[in-house]
Amino acid sequence: MDVTGKVVVSSSVSDGEKTMTIETSNLPNGIYMIQLKNNGAVAHKKLIVSK
Repeated sequence: MDVTGKVVVSSSVSDGEKTMTIETSNLPNGIYMIQLKNNGAVAHKKLIVSK
């Protein structure tokens, strides 16, 4: 999500996968929030894109 709360990228992983790569080359510089969901638990992480 960008700082306004707009979802700019959405993706899922298959069962058993432990990692995911997020392509940021098409995102403008800025601060984004990553929302992670797993079995009802939700975590938020900050991502700073600076090129």
